Amino acid sequence: MNRRSIDLPGVGRGSSLTTQAVLAVMLAVTAGCDLSSVLRQDQPESVSGDALDNPAALGPLMSGTIGDFECAMGSYGFIGGLMSDELEDSGLSLGRWSYDRRRPDPNDGSAQGYAVAGCPQLQSGVYLPLSTARFTAEDVMRRLENFTDNQVADRQGKIATAALYAGFTFAVLGEAMCTAAVNAGPELSRANLQDSAVAYFTAAIAASQLAIGGGGDITRWQDIGRAALVGRARSKLNKGDVAGALADARQAPSSGFVWNATYTQGVLRRDNQLWYAIVNNKVASIEPSFRDLNDPRVPVARAGVGTDRRPYWTAATYSTGSSPIPIASSEEAQLIAAEVEAATGNEASAVGRINSLRSSVGLEPYSGITTPAAVQTAVREERRRELFLEGRRLNDLYRYGETLAPFVPPVGVAFLPGKGGTYGNARCFPLPSAEKDNNPNI
Repeated sequence: MNRRSIDLPGVGRGSSLTTQAVLAVMLAVTAGCDLSSVLRQDQPESVSGDALDNPAALGPLMSGTIGDFECAMGSYGFIGGLMSDELEDSGLSLGRWSYDRRRPDPNDGSAQGYAVAGCPQLQSGVYLPLSTARFTAEDVMRRLENFTDNQVADRQGKIATAALYAGFTFAVLGEAMCTAAVNAGPELSRANLQDSAVAYFTAAIAASQLAIGGGGDITRWQDIGRAALVGRARSKLNKGDVAGALADARQAPSSGFVWNATYTQGVLRRDNQLWYAIVNNKVASIEPSFRDLNDPRVPVARAGVGTDRRPYWTAATYSTGSSPIPIASSEEAQLIAAEVEAATGNEASAVGRINSLRSSVGLEPYSGITTPAAVQTAVREERRRELFLEGRRLNDLYRYGETLAPFVPPVGVAFLPGKGGTYGNARCFPLPSAEKDNNPNI
């Protein structure tokens, strides 16, 4: 695919004491603890709250929150791939079988439970890593509000960056979770979470425009605005605001743009977790429906046997642990526009968009009938191919529902040989019991 990689130099390259300290605060909030007591603890590794309240701390804080999101995105991409129809468990760790069975357990407090596993703890975390990334992004936003443009170099650009990642964390939380909570607040619906994502993406767009006007790295500020446009289109589509989604998608670049989550092979927190699971450890094989598509966007091949000694299919989507994962791209924007157009009577434009995507990778144009239903089906098929292993599929299965995206294998069918149980019907992760038990507002 002809995508232009947009990576932030020196950003998100590893964990930091700043991120660890902020995570400690977030965990205290979740448990309903007194924040002041956490910040007063005298630990060699701790960072005082006062030490973070100065402009010099903003760089490390920003690096930390981007690293938090990138780690969370890799972990969710893997676990969400197991929950959807992209990945099939090929490991020996029964802790992850519940995801492939589509039966996530909200009571699972183990090291492989989606609720409490950290990042990238045994490639299982979903709720805690995403909540950590959400908290640290909002924390950076709050700190930036306490300073002026004269006190912080490129302050508007930093605001745009923090708002962008806050938007993405809320967006992914609203796609992964059935419901969620923020800072020990009330239970929030998926739509509530997408509302917050839209607000942050809007803030990112506004701040990026101010940053462009102030000079500096104008290309970077422009790309932040473009990524926020794609993110906002995505969140509006998730909310059912099809007119808003179409308007944003049409403003995004039509080709050549991608905003990446970046990774570094050999550093556990920085490894691309999809590569680590599929290629390096062979604990996740590609599901049958993606094995024989003869599509360069889905580079799947037979590769011997997996860890569980069953036949194994790998994917060359991520060739190393340093391979980036797209967060927002021209391709996604085109698919959002095509989906809305196909559903609102503009089938010709929708077909033109998917043909452009197909042509860019050397595929023949769509040759099926052009009735509204047929074109909508074609767009859904293009989405699952174009966005393969990018952490989008589980949310699509939720949006489309059983009528348009039936479970494969069906509910009640026996799970993989030797692993026991049957397939369930989960299309999102339920609110963890740990959140309910420790949150006084739920």
